[in-house]
Amino acid sequence: MDDPIPKIRGLLKEALTMLGKVRTAEKGAKASRRVGMAAYRIDKVRGATVLTETRPSQNHPYAVSKDAYAVIANSLRELGKPDFRELHGAVERNLGHKVPEYAIRVTVRFWLQAPPLIKRARARYIPTSPKTFVRDTVLRWEKLAASKTPAAD
Repeated sequence: MDDPIPKIRGLLKEALTMLGKVRTAEKGAKASRRVGMAAYRIDKVRGATVLTETRPSQNHPYAVSKDAYAVIANSLRELGKPDFRELHGAVERNLGHKVPEYAIRVTVRFWLQAPPLIKRARARYIPTSPKTFVRDTVLRWEKLAASKTPAAD
């Protein structure tokens, strides 16, 4: 009869390897959730009203002016289903000056919060309710401005 000990050792080694992979995956998932958690609020910065996004992993918040926010919303509505570069280009044309990429990204992440005002499909941004999209973005801004608690994603 064959000795079962080597087979048991092999199975135990395999089980420990799998357990290690699961623990590593769990740690990575927790870290990515922690890094990805953003809080949004409406602030006054140098007299301007801005949407700010803060994350535990960043030293300073990113701010998007109310004017840029409105132009991003109108540009997305006009384009229908833009990718990031198309949206960024339209926003710069409509504002008449350079706009940092983070301004678009912060705004898009804010709109992706539940309930989402936009969805991403094949690297394109699509309003969930095209007819009311711009109004919905204004309402989301106003709701956050009236709130005492930052919105978290």
